[in-house]
Amino acid sequence: MKIGVLVGENFVSKSKIKDTLFNLIQKYGEDNIEICTSVVKYGLSRDVKKFVLEGGCGKVGFCEFPPHHHQSTTHTKNPPYQYGKPYHPLNYRDCYFEVVDYSDGMVLFLHPTDKYWIDEVRDKCDELGKPCVVVN
Repeated sequence: MKIGVLVGENFVSKSKIKDTLFNLIQKYGEDNIEICTSVVKYGLSRDVKKFVLEGGCGKVGFCEFPPHHHQSTTHTKNPPYQYGKPYHPLNYRDCYFEVVDYSDGMVLFLHPTDKYWIDEVRDKCDELGKPCVVVN
């Protein structure tokens, strides 16, 4: 099971993220789940990566889809030649869509003021028939 995790820029509750991820791991089993995220360079998204890789989650898989103007890492699913490109604001939206495309379901951690990409991600999930859960 591939779970996409996106964190809004104004979301501040690390404990909600950890609790939700822990519950998902308990539900599906650490051998059967992979956490996929984006924009791990800023905000609480990097804490998702840290929690999964260093937080004692066992054998949980992890992958990331950073914006194409960032550099690839060992956890990046796309080939390295797709990264290090010039900055463009839509790079962020595109990497969110890559997470949706790759995942079996989505968890969005949002603050009520996070609005700029939410509708597009939900529409993409609906279009692909993938479940989308919002945690406030």
